[in-house]
Amino acid sequence: RIGSFAPAAMLVDAVDAMDNDDPKADENIRAVKEEGGLVEAVRDCINAACSEFEISRQKVLLRAAALGKAFCDNRQDQSGMSEQFLNACNTLRSLNVLRHRSIGIPLTVTQYDCMTPMQVIQRLITRNHHFLAQKLCKYLRLPLSVERKVLEHWACKKVEKRGTIPVMVLNSDLGDNANSKLNLSPRNNINQDI
Repeated sequence: RIGSFAPAAMLVDAVDAMDNDDPKADENIRAVKEEGGLVEAVRDCINAACSEFEISRQKVLLRAAALGKAFCDNRQDQSGMSEQFLNACNTLRSLNVLRHRSIGIPLTVTQYDCMTPMQVIQRLITRNHHFLAQKLCKYLRLPLSVERKVLEHWACKKVEKRGTIPVMVLNSDLGDNANSKLNLSPRNNINQDI
């Protein structure tokens, strides 16, 4: 809030002041640090960023958290904040992609945290967003078996639409695409099974 003296608001003001080369940035950080509210301010900024749907606002809040984190003296607090910061960035990166209007899955952080990664992947493949589902599998470092399920669903959908595609072309196309997506060696080639 404008004019707020809450530690998190002062960190956000410090980022704005830094962007404008205003010495007030240093004053705000020192004030938060002297009050002993730096760790709380960083955590509040991270939590606020996670609750925000607007990406530009998320970035401002995460920059404020990063700035406050840099001024933290306690190694243990800094380590905990770094882990929370990294988790928030990874979650927001996934959520922002899912929330995009072309995907249309506007989840909150709480909803996302309650779901398993497989449930998120299942929602994507149900909506025929196979490429994104595969990318998310890699980003979340899910087992190869999950990525295979995505490719199986993609292949089934491709076969369902095969009405105008000759079977030989379809089989070759499916095998080549699956092999390249799974990075299989020639001896594990899926085309051999088709």
